[in-house]
Amino acid sequence: MRRSRALPVATLAFLLAVLALAAPLFATTIVVLSDDDLVDRAQRIVHGDVVSKRAAALPDGRIYTEYVFRPRELLKGAAEADGTVVFREWGGELGNVRYVIPGAGEFAAGEEVVAFLGEADPRFGVGFTVGLSLGKFRVTREPGAPPRVRRALARGADLVDPATGRRVEPTDEGPGRDLDAFKAAIRARVGAK
Repeated sequence: MRRSRALPVATLAFLLAVLALAAPLFATTIVVLSDDDLVDRAQRIVHGDVVSKRAAALPDGRIYTEYVFRPRELLKGAAEADGTVVFREWGGELGNVRYVIPGAGEFAAGEEVVAFLGEADPRFGVGFTVGLSLGKFRVTREPGAPPRVRRALARGADLVDPATGRRVEPTDEGPGRDLDAFKAAIRARVGAK
């Protein structure tokens, strides 16, 4: 007796269609923030190196990642007593469990960044980078050129214009912005507050 292959192909086609429709469900809508908005909303702004990252869980099982930064310059806020900046952000991987916040930026050990760190929830001591991945800028250094910063927009982020409420495509930042000019603008905004 012969088995028909039509059912498995139809089932596969149906499953692919369902997955294609479900893909947008795994995105986060992020309102585009100006540099001034990032500065104003951040509790701490650090230009530095990510020294370490470690995932942990709250008693209720929610996972967060603790990042430790070694500041090259603390542009806003205060450091810990040992001079580092410690920040806990929702999401991470612990054992074989991964807690994902679409659109949230992740920091990697050894990475040089300018990070706009938001306020932590006082109940848990965990928060978000301001504007999720909009508040993370990678620093790049090339011989003979001034250091540059580029936004590190995460996958799964749909950007929305705050004035129109319409979705916008991320703009190409080209080679990025001059790090020193970027930090000078941040210092000026912090000083004006």
